[in-house]
Amino acid sequence: MASATPSSKERFLRLTVNKGRKEWRERFNHDVGSYFSAMYRGLKELLGSKVQWRVEKMGVANLPDPLFKYPEFFEWERTNRKDKPKPVGSIAKQAVQIKFEVALVERKGESEEVVGKTQLLWNYKPQSIGLSLVDDMVRPQRQGGSI
Repeated sequence: MASATPSSKERFLRLTVNKGRKEWRERFNHDVGSYFSAMYRGLKELLGSKVQWRVEKMGVANLPDPLFKYPEFFEWERTNRKDKPKPVGSIAKQAVQIKFEVALVERKGESEEVVGKTQLLWNYKPQSIGLSLVDDMVRPQRQGGSI
């Protein structure tokens, strides 16, 4: 994307995650999802309208965003599904990795064209960061303190 030439069209980045709803619920580590949501919670607002975030294969609309609101997404799934899913604790690669497709898109009117794209892999390192970090951050708040 560094080779993209100047353009008079509107440009923005589109970051797409192709994990389906079932994968977020049944194969993605719950603590990793909570960690990503907590650590990057302001990223969408910070980057603004020049970055479009998409989570594909989610089926039903109006679900909490599993990328930035994973605890709410998982709780919605637990509350609204008959099988009552349990949090995943696996640290297998698939359970601790988020693959983003990053595309530079040009828009003119209703027409969009992908100028270039690449992949970005976000990996959680369980040996570097405690899996219960989010619980540790929230616990004082539940007991009347602040973070």
